[in-house]
Amino acid sequence: MAKLTVTDASGKKVREIECHAPKPGASEVKKPREEEEFPDAEPALCETKAGINRVWWDLRSDRTAEIQLRTKPLYAPDVPFGPEGWRKAPAVGRIALLSPPGTYTVTFTLGDEKFEQKLTVLKDPHTSGSESDIQAQTRVQTALYDEMNAMAARVNQIESLRTQLVALGKELGTDDNSKPLRKATDDLGEKLASIEGTLLQLRLTGRGQDDCRWSPMLLQKVYYLFSQLDGTADFPPTTQQTAVQQELKQRGDKAAADFQQFLGTDLPAFNAMLRDHNIGKIYLKTP
Repeated sequence: MAKLTVTDASGKKVREIECHAPKPGASEVKKPREEEEFPDAEPALCETKAGINRVWWDLRSDRTAEIQLRTKPLYAPDVPFGPEGWRKAPAVGRIALLSPPGTYTVTFTLGDEKFEQKLTVLKDPHTSGSESDIQAQTRVQTALYDEMNAMAARVNQIESLRTQLVALGKELGTDDNSKPLRKATDDLGEKLASIEGTLLQLRLTGRGQDDCRWSPMLLQKVYYLFSQLDGTADFPPTTQQTAVQQELKQRGDKAAADFQQFLGTDLPAFNAMLRDHNIGKIYLKTP
């Protein structure tokens, strides 16, 4: 395997592209489309073959974390999971930052060998936006990118906990002796769903137009605002866009605080109850 890593002038990683040998019988490497919606675009494929290889960097960063939903939509238990055991979050894509003008370093790694080359990204000479305009837009988009990454990781953690609670509920059965524990399990699951529901609309099935029927939540709003900024060329965000970004950040911080309180209070108390019944605890998986 070979790897290409792009870092900015401060040494921060911007993009990492892994290149693998082509699979037997596979077609040629797919070239990136010239006209595509960048925020949720799949990264260009990269293969290692004998001879000269070409890799396209679309000037985008690595994409935000993928949300993996392991519970069914509310009121729609018939929605299936994919072969991996999870489903994608409807109406929420993954976003990637467009790298601003500046100097970057491309590092090619093959085994123990490393090769570096400087790369300069130039400002489009045809745009009337200034360098400071681009920097202002990048700052707001970076804040949205970081917020979306944090919320996506939080949703994945909540989904893991809820999945464990669903499995526990099935194991407890329906006898009267387990009724108090079943109720505690259901109550904990509802509390988790309430926190997750501020981040993601849990009624979405991905079918038809259900995203038009239910109100968008924080992740959808962050994705939408990022997409709007991404389409404004080299101009700074408006006062309204900046204000909305700050409001979304505050609401995301509130959801993060609620989840941390859950982890510090509700989950330990529930695990203590499980321990009293000689049942293994519910645990939090790291992102």
